[in-house]
Amino acid sequence: MATTPLLPLSDLINSEFVPVEILFDADGSFSLTYNGKVHFSKFFFPGYEPLSGARIGFGARTGGLNAHHWIDDLSIVTYTDPKPGIVRQPENLTMVETSAAKFTVTLNNGDGATVQWLRNGTAIGGATGTSYTLSPVSMTDNGAKFSARVTLGANIVTSDEATLTVVRIDLPDAPVVSYDFNDGLVPVEAMVYGLGFAIDGSEWAPYVSPNMGVGNSGVLLITENINSQSGAFIIPDPHAAAPVYGVAARFDVLIGGGTEVPADGMSFNFANDLPYGTAVGNAEEGQGSGLRVCFDIYDNTDGNPNNGVGEAPAITLKWGETVVSEVKTALSDITTGDQYADVLVRLTPDGLFDVAWNGKVLMYRVPVPGFGSITEGRFGFFARTGGLNANHWIDNLRIYTYLSAPLRVSKQPVDQMVLVGKTAAFDIEVNNPTGATYQWFKNGTAVAGATSNTYTTPATSAADDGAKFKVEVKLGNETAVSQEATLTVVDLAPPNAPQLCYDFNDGAVPPGADIGGTYVEGFTPVAFVDTVGGLNDSGVLKLTTSENSQTGGFRSPLIEQGAQVLEFTFAADVLAGNGTMPPADGFSINIANDLPIIVAGEAENGGGTGISIAFDTYDNGGGEAPSIDVRYLGQVVAAKLVPLALVNSGDYLTVLLRVRENGLLDLAVGDSIVYHNLQVPGYAPMSGLRLALYARTGGANASYWFDNVCLGYTIPASISITDEPADALVLVGQTATFQVLVSNPQGVTYQWRRNGVDIRGATGSSYTTPALGLADDGTRYSVVVTGPNTVTSRTAVAWVMAKFDAGDNPLINLDFNDYSTPVGSSVFGTAFITGPGGVDDSAFLQLTEAVNDQSGAFLLDTPVGAAPIKDFTATWMMRVGGGTAIPADGFSFVLGPDVVDGTFGEDGAGSGLIVSFDTYDNGATEVAPEISIVYRNSQVATRPFDISVLQTGDAFEQIGVRVNRNGTLDLYYGDTAVYRALPLPGFAPFEAGRFGWGARTGGLNDNHWMDDVRIALNTQPDVAPRLTVTQSGANVVITWSGGGTLQSATALSGAWADVPGAASSYTTPASDAMRFFRVRQ
Repeated sequence: MATTPLLPLSDLINSEFVPVEILFDADGSFSLTYNGKVHFSKFFFPGYEPLSGARIGFGARTGGLNAHHWIDDLSIVTYTDPKPGIVRQPENLTMVETSAAKFTVTLNNGDGATVQWLRNGTAIGGATGTSYTLSPVSMTDNGAKFSARVTLGANIVTSDEATLTVVRIDLPDAPVVSYDFNDGLVPVEAMVYGLGFAIDGSEWAPYVSPNMGVGNSGVLLITENINSQSGAFIIPDPHAAAPVYGVAARFDVLIGGGTEVPADGMSFNFANDLPYGTAVGNAEEGQGSGLRVCFDIYDNTDGNPNNGVGEAPAITLKWGETVVSEVKTALSDITTGDQYADVLVRLTPDGLFDVAWNGKVLMYRVPVPGFGSITEGRFGFFARTGGLNANHWIDNLRIYTYLSAPLRVSKQPVDQMVLVGKTAAFDIEVNNPTGATYQWFKNGTAVAGATSNTYTTPATSAADDGAKFKVEVKLGNETAVSQEATLTVVDLAPPNAPQLCYDFNDGAVPPGADIGGTYVEGFTPVAFVDTVGGLNDSGVLKLTTSENSQTGGFRSPLIEQGAQVLEFTFAADVLAGNGTMPPADGFSINIANDLPIIVAGEAENGGGTGISIAFDTYDNGGGEAPSIDVRYLGQVVAAKLVPLALVNSGDYLTVLLRVRENGLLDLAVGDSIVYHNLQVPGYAPMSGLRLALYARTGGANASYWFDNVCLGYTIPASISITDEPADALVLVGQTATFQVLVSNPQGVTYQWRRNGVDIRGATGSSYTTPALGLADDGTRYSVVVTGPNTVTSRTAVAWVMAKFDAGDNPLINLDFNDYSTPVGSSVFGTAFITGPGGVDDSAFLQLTEAVNDQSGAFLLDTPVGAAPIKDFTATWMMRVGGGTAIPADGFSFVLGPDVVDGTFGEDGAGSGLIVSFDTYDNGATEVAPEISIVYRNSQVATRPFDISVLQTGDAFEQIGVRVNRNGTLDLYYGDTAVYRALPLPGFAPFEAGRFGWGARTGGLNDNHWMDDVRIALNTQPDVAPRLTVTQSGANVVITWSGGGTLQSATALSGAWADVPGAASSYTTPASDAMRFFRVRQ
């Protein structure tokens, strides 16, 4: 396979014909344009050869899903004339003066082709190969452009132009170190160290060979082509205590001659703390706190040196551990086989770095921050092999040093950001600090007494925000002035007059607040409020203690009766730590209108769809922690890696969070500002808010304690409706509750209306109806809110549904009391019939026990043969409970023609109807606990519930599912109406198949038991109803055909209500009031 780019599905799917252009050119290149968008352009197939006797074909397929694949207006043109293709263009080169520059093209379909190289458009005599070498290059060649003209038959192709840049890298006149190794000895002043074993089995140490170097001369062998060797060659700086302001080295290196994929590389280093021994860590990563030039030939990320993806092959410049610059190279550009490459390295007194390999400049005048001078340094070469190997040999080593330099700021002052009231510290370094004097300036004015290389401001104020600081350094008659650094002062402090504040000193959960937690039995219960352990040993909220497998949560009461909060400031003293090392897992601060008491899952990532600040202390292997992330609407807005001490200090740190009305967010932990003016995308003021704090531990732990939790906020002066009353679906005999939230509920009045008429006494922010009957179905409710202004809510509808059953004589009626598997049914997995314990302590069907990792299913053939099922009603009794505190995972009811033998869980099976009762939220896109409907592999509806709705405890609750002939679905669960008249898109009668019930448990569990299954089926063809009204004396007689339920209303627009017990030839007294009748089938 040559290449396969991934595309958005929208790029390929279309509802009408679109143009497609495919060009497989005679030069072996491939181009493709689909609907005007270019997906391939001149992609060359390696090894292409012209085809003869070929055929052109089109193919397509569909599988479990499908699409049209249609072709029209086909036009094909073929090319018979040979055409050369340039697979690899000549590259721009930067070369050292006097070196040799080599330009190359790679041809496709190049047999018989001729090449002519051009310089600035003019043919170069004799330059007729696929490569052209200009040697030696001079400064007069700088800027010249080279290209290749390729001719094959009548076709001519000219390559891209490549530009030659020539630079001069001057060196001091004389080297301070000069080794050609021709005497076969390690220089007296140098030191060699080794680890591993030599070819002859002896302990390895680098040595000098008299005859394997350049021109068969002497050479230093740092490693051989033997696995697991490590070598070091150390040379003391001959200048002793004199500062060195720059260094250069030139040497011939051989890297190769080992395994096909070589390893691992070498480094050249200059620092005053190089080890007296082999490398600490990886030799190719460099050593010491100074200059490191790293030649890494093996990719430790995937071992493939040719895919250009990983960290090698590369030449990397470091200052200490800090990567300054890196150049990825082809492996052939950094290994030499059995030849030598000329390497030139230079760090100038002005802090600029150059490196060239065989005259090719790979880095040029790269600034090295922090370099000033090095005193009492050492030069060192380090190399190693691993599970693969290569020779690492050095010859003709020359090292140059710069012992003088103009005064220069080697480390500039950096911008600082501090909280108001805190100090800010600036510092600089110069390359020659001996005898230097300093003067700091603020906004251009000298700061009295600020005369050292560091300066710490007094306590800052808001007026200091944006101040500029620089320093003037003098040495003799030389002066150097630093860059300006900017001070940002963040005016973030605890709220002055917080409306919500908890110090927990009374040891009690605050009024209206909720607290909860899970923990391993026998260990410390969490979460709780303690009277000791807080700041200054005061009261404190302890979400977790330093024990594994704990989850804790705290949720405040509703803020300001659900008022809209425009902006807010949060403050708390937080202790995180004093557990295992590394700690786990973290904590979160959350403000939203949909917060649970505790989070089932990753509490450190927060909960709800408002603002969450996630403090993650444990890295699960992806490098994502320790971190502090900001989330909004469930999505990560910003993620920042932080020092572990910031999220695991072991002592109290003040956490400050502010979110402004415009969505700008500030966050500080202790004295560290984590985010400043972070824009939260799409942020809008929220209402119905609560504050929640979550934490958890896992296989490792930490204590997560909160003290002095305060929240200050502003709310609007005028009123608007922020949360409209929602439609309500209830069962007959139940009440419906409607609620409205306004932006500022202080001092407002409410008046609820029913069908536009005021309801006496309904003057609160919520209204609960009396018990409703079918006559109330469709009743409309709204509310008028009066305060500084008056607003009226939307109209909400009360929908009323009666519980239904399968009638007196259902086709399927199973009570399992004979303890045998019913005829036409099968059980799988953990499902079996047992008892007592069912309804009225009878037998029952157990899908799962309250045991982890179970899965069971009960499948039941439809007893109507091949007749299509036009509608059905199914009811059964269900127990869901008795398991872990957080239950899992749920169950499902299915009907379809392709429900196969085996188990399934809450996600169902088959491609027909799936009713999913999901009790555990697995994260990602789930909203569990939920009851959802899937039909023909498409999600139709999802409705979330509190887990208390789905959990039945020790009792059984009836569940009813009805699919009506018009393709709508009704569903109730116990005393909860879930769906009424829900359309099933594309509904068609169910073909012969199976009913099924499946359940599963996972790392958590629940009992899933069922009993008293009753199903009524209707396979009768559709019959148009005929409704007739006749008068018989003082009565009216209503007759109709085709079955169904008679309904009546006082107006044609409704509300319609079932007529209890009515059958065809229904008789009712005549009256003067107008009444309407209809039949619902």
